[in-house]
Amino acid sequence: MKIWMGTAFADEPQLTLAPLNPEFEEYIRQIQIKGKPSLVTKEGYYLGLVPSPVDMSHTKGLRVFPQKLLSYPSSYDLRTSGRLPPVKAQGNCGSCWAFATYGSLESWLLSQSSPETWNFSENNLKNTHGFDLAHDEGGNLLMSTAYFARWSGPIAETDDPYNPYSGSSPSGLKEKKHLETVLMIPDRASSLDNNNIKQAVMDYGAMSTSMYWDSSYYNSNYYAYYYNGIQSGNHAVDIVGWNDNFDKNKFKTTPSNNGAWIVRNSWGTDWGESGYFYISYYDKNIGKYNASFINAQEPASTNYQYDPLGCVDYLGGGYTWAANIFLPAKSGEELTSVGLYAATANTTYTIYIYNTFSGGSFSGLLGSKTGSLACPGYHTVHLDSSIKLTCGDNFAIAIKFTTPGFNKPIPIEYPESGYSSAATATAGQSYISSNGTNWTDITTKYSNTNVCIKGIAHLPTTATIFLYKSSDKNSVAKGGTITYTITYTNKGNGIATDVNIVEVLPEHTVLKDFGDQGSGVRYWYSNSWQPNFSEFATKIKWLIPQVTPSASGTVSFTCEVR
Repeated sequence: MKIWMGTAFADEPQLTLAPLNPEFEEYIRQIQIKGKPSLVTKEGYYLGLVPSPVDMSHTKGLRVFPQKLLSYPSSYDLRTSGRLPPVKAQGNCGSCWAFATYGSLESWLLSQSSPETWNFSENNLKNTHGFDLAHDEGGNLLMSTAYFARWSGPIAETDDPYNPYSGSSPSGLKEKKHLETVLMIPDRASSLDNNNIKQAVMDYGAMSTSMYWDSSYYNSNYYAYYYNGIQSGNHAVDIVGWNDNFDKNKFKTTPSNNGAWIVRNSWGTDWGESGYFYISYYDKNIGKYNASFINAQEPASTNYQYDPLGCVDYLGGGYTWAANIFLPAKSGEELTSVGLYAATANTTYTIYIYNTFSGGSFSGLLGSKTGSLACPGYHTVHLDSSIKLTCGDNFAIAIKFTTPGFNKPIPIEYPESGYSSAATATAGQSYISSNGTNWTDITTKYSNTNVCIKGIAHLPTTATIFLYKSSDKNSVAKGGTITYTITYTNKGNGIATDVNIVEVLPEHTVLKDFGDQGSGVRYWYSNSWQPNFSEFATKIKWLIPQVTPSASGTVSFTCEVR
């Protein structure tokens, strides 16, 4: 637990931390008594869910998605729509949480209007998450969130292939995407409180969740599972659909009614129904610790942050403002977005960007943004206009949080024993306030603690097209032909669109052939650009719709010497 380091004065509210997750506290207590828990089942399959210290029970039962249909279909199955990656196998390692994480993210990418097929590295996630747990000792959705939010991944599977026995990964690997959003969907309030989950699966693809696994509750004849005991979750899986009419009599113990979730496991395709199984709506643990990992975008330039381990708890008790001061290290960058955690449903925020901090207060407002977030979790808020940063000149991001029904709105990272001991902080980084006017360095209250606010910056993008012209002959006699090739390369860092390449034909030549140049070719004759080929053309023009950074291409034409 954190130790209070400051003095509370009569005119300031009492700063308090949110209570830790009781399941995490019990997990730590059991380790102290018995040592690390076994993560292997009696059949030899591995589990790996470890509870987070963050207690999100205040969100239980809250609706976070508008219902888009009058009623949901009685059955829904992502397996039939091409929105699921292949089932994988975690092997002899407590890494189910990493597989559930990527089951969700890869499914989201497959669910886009232009689907993307990716195979990301669970190995890198389990090995480089940065928390106290070893690579084979388990994890949770907040550990995955921290890994993504600090831009450690996702890494391609080919760059760091899965090895359940190894805790080592190559250094210097480049992440393939930057994840902007993790929706932490509230726990179900009852067995039929299922609309949040159904909407998430329909909108975003596979949703990571938790369950308690004990094979004595599994009916392998029907791949059906129903647990109604008192144990907390020990395994992370993905919900990929549902069947309201799944027969309750197919479970070993009969629940009160029909209905089951379709669930994707990480024990390979030889297990269950080609890697899938069914969990009763009435199961005690299913639909808890839920997350959809979504909005994976192309990598940005810089992530200004002090919380590589992400949110470990929330604090408040009258303090509703938080701020970080950052020092830009690159010239020409522009602040484009802010990363933050929403503690509950319908969290509202007002973001202020300042360029001066003096006498305990911020000044020099550079920009602001107000909005709300329907779902708890990690979010990236895009500013309405980018803010130019100056190398070596500090800037600050301050946020006023409003969290309905929950008075601990400020997300913090700190060294929680047995979980996030590597967290560090220094004075002058993170600040908190009760009124937005008078600010207190958080390290005067809690050592090695930072607020979880990130600044995302981009270098302005420019496209620079270089052209190189070559020919297939050095000299040509009258009546002969010569073919010219023009190579174009984008040497800038932005995408070039509608690139026009214009070439004047050499003197004493006529155009004979222009190759297969597509529909974007125009010819200059009769004092205008014409779409139809003509030997009378004196110029030729190509329109290239798009050239991405570092991309190259060629166009060519052939002339006859007259």
